[in-house]
Amino acid sequence: MSTSDQFRPKSRGLAQAGCAALLVALGGCAAGGATPFSAGRIDQRSSVAGEVAKASETPGPYPTFSSVPPVPHDIRPASAWRSAVVGELADKRQLEAEAASIPFILKDSEAWATAERAKIPASELKPVAPGEASDSEAYAAEQRARATPPPAPH
Repeated sequence: MSTSDQFRPKSRGLAQAGCAALLVALGGCAAGGATPFSAGRIDQRSSVAGEVAKASETPGPYPTFSSVPPVPHDIRPASAWRSAVVGELADKRQLEAEAASIPFILKDSEAWATAERAKIPASELKPVAPGEASDSEAYAAEQRARATPPPAPH
């Protein structure tokens, strides 16, 4: 028994299974009547269903070669586009060079934070008293009660 005889039954079964799957797929397409070129169904609940049906039954006029508009002459040529792009790139390089020349001053942030904290008046450094916190909560509750919710969507 040769090696081709050993594999022949398996390949025949595989071919038959492939053909069966193809037939099932084609049968499903034919049963549904759906092709990429068939017109879709019109939703009759739509407010424009009648207009859609009428438009799909009577297509508009076909264009002719004489209806193709002439080539516009008021557009900028490729050389002008090139010079505009080159100009923008030059502006970009100039801006990057100017930004690179600015000295970096954001260093030693702890010393800066300490100096800024020293500027705060002592009267503002005291912690919030328990009564003051409840006053804030009462004010927030009052503002929430006054707030008008937006109208419900319809």
